[in-house]
Amino acid sequence: MANKLSRERISSDHSSQSPAEKVAGNEDLLTEILLRLPVRSLIKFKSVRKQWSYLISDPQFALDHTSRTNPSSLIPSSLFFHNSLTESRDIDFVWLNDINIPNQSPRVRAGVPSLSFLDSGFQGGIIRILHSCNGLLLCRFYTTSSVCEGGLHLCVCNPIAKTYALLPKPHDITQNNFWIFSISLVFDPCESHHYRVVFVKKTSNSADYSIDIYSSENGLWTNSVCRFQLPSRFSFGTGSGVNWNGGIHWIGDNNFKCYSPVFNTRTNNLTLTELPTKPPQSSIQYFGAFGGHLHLIYAKDILPEQFEVLEKDRDTLEWSIRYIVDMNQIVSAFPEIVTDTGLDADRMIARFPQIAHVIRSCRGEIQEKEYVFNIMSVVERGEKKEDSELVLIVPGKVISYNLKLKTLKVLSEFPWKELPSKDFTPTYRNYDVVYPYMESLASV
Repeated sequence: MANKLSRERISSDHSSQSPAEKVAGNEDLLTEILLRLPVRSLIKFKSVRKQWSYLISDPQFALDHTSRTNPSSLIPSSLFFHNSLTESRDIDFVWLNDINIPNQSPRVRAGVPSLSFLDSGFQGGIIRILHSCNGLLLCRFYTTSSVCEGGLHLCVCNPIAKTYALLPKPHDITQNNFWIFSISLVFDPCESHHYRVVFVKKTSNSADYSIDIYSSENGLWTNSVCRFQLPSRFSFGTGSGVNWNGGIHWIGDNNFKCYSPVFNTRTNNLTLTELPTKPPQSSIQYFGAFGGHLHLIYAKDILPEQFEVLEKDRDTLEWSIRYIVDMNQIVSAFPEIVTDTGLDADRMIARFPQIAHVIRSCRGEIQEKEYVFNIMSVVERGEKKEDSELVLIVPGKVISYNLKLKTLKVLSEFPWKELPSKDFTPTYRNYDVVYPYMESLASV
């Protein structure tokens, strides 16, 4: 009789549970449901229950979530960038997806997380992004005393999760006999929840470059995993490299040819590849990867009427022309791109009469106008060319140009800092450093 009453009581308890409670009590079913949710929702759900937080924080859950995620969500949704021509020196951003929710600030509307959570660990200094990779940011912290202390303060953070990890200093960082050429982040959420930091340096008394690597798996730096030399008078593109096709790609030239050193992150070997020939009176305007595509853009330094967007094939590793951009159309829609250089022949003659004959002989070559813009990214959201856009920063705006449909739209606006005019000094052209960003569950 007692057993019968006990079974009835248990049956009554189960029948009184709501559907939500039944799901919460079934870990396998709960996991299946959570794996189908976007990252932003999962971050919020971590605070609902300890059980949910435990499941979502599990590195294996993050790997499973990435493997099940629609490939389109692995494409960056926004760009962080340092823009020195705004009123603020803060890290700025631009949202790449079409969204318009009224009565919200741009940052809230876009959903791009702030990096203010880093302030608690780095009070009294300046935080700069060095590199981004699949939802994680590599940052450097500067203080007035950091240089005197031989300090290289690095951290890796996940902005959406508001978490960060301080990195130990690389070997021999306190010594002043070498130059830092590049610090890059490597993270593939489809393969592992661990990340690596690739540190390229060169000692002052050697022609060799060397690469140190930090691994989050063991929390240690490995010294000189690779040593290499570059061609004579090679100008190594400083800054972080470009992650593409299993390697970190840099770019540089020696005034004759353009090269791309490529570090294979699986074999720790470096190769030097030659880039397509640079057109006369042109320079490298963009080199970057987006959505699995690697692009290169050469353009004339002054008043380019059009330029080509080159793409490298993942299999053949050959470069080919993918798009041609008509700058006349862009300038027609945004005439503020055109600015005076200050190089007016008559004004120059009035100021420097002793060389008036030289100025008159060069009058036809003096450029009185120039374009002020910067290519931020070539955005590829899929294999269809209709989904491809060129993102540019122009005075006061970030704009996008659809490379197939030839349409233009404004992505963001910001206060533009007017630079003081100086006689015969070309307008400063801002080369912003851009970091693609996507949301990630990765733990650091």
